[in-house]
Amino acid sequence: MGTDRRHSPSEARLETSLIDDELVVLCLDSGYYYTITGIGVIVWQLIERGASLGLIVETIAQRYEQEAQKVQANIETFLDKLVLENLVGPAESTDAADPATIGEFDGWQPTYIPVTISKYNDLFEAFASDPPLVVGRL
Repeated sequence: MGTDRRHSPSEARLETSLIDDELVVLCLDSGYYYTITGIGVIVWQLIERGASLGLIVETIAQRYEQEAQKVQANIETFLDKLVLENLVGPAESTDAADPATIGEFDGWQPTYIPVTISKYNDLFEAFASDPPLVVGRL
C-alpha cells in the first residue's frame, strides 16, 4: 500500500461517538456497530482530516516514539478491515492534510496501544424490522 494513499469515511450512513478511549462507529445502513481502540481512534481522526497513510504513520510513530514499520503494518491491517467493512474508501480529493493542523487529538493516549476493531450485530435484527429514520438526508 503506497504511503501517499488516502482514505475517507464511506458513503454509508455512519454515526461516530468517542466514549472514553474507544470510538464507536454505527453503520445505519447495515445495523452493525464497531468499537475501535488503541491508536485506531487517532487514525480515524486523521482519516477524517484527509491525512495520507504516510502522514498518519509519521505522526503516530513520532508522537509515540515507535518504529515506523511497526506502526505502518498495524495501520495497514486496520485500514484493510475498515475497507472490507465499507467504513472507509479511497479519498476522492487529492488535497493533502497540512501537518501543522494535525495537532493533538481527542483520546490521545500516553502509551502506544495497537489498534483493535470489534464488530457487533446486536442491533441488526432491530434495524431489519424498524430501520432508523434519518432526518435531513435524501
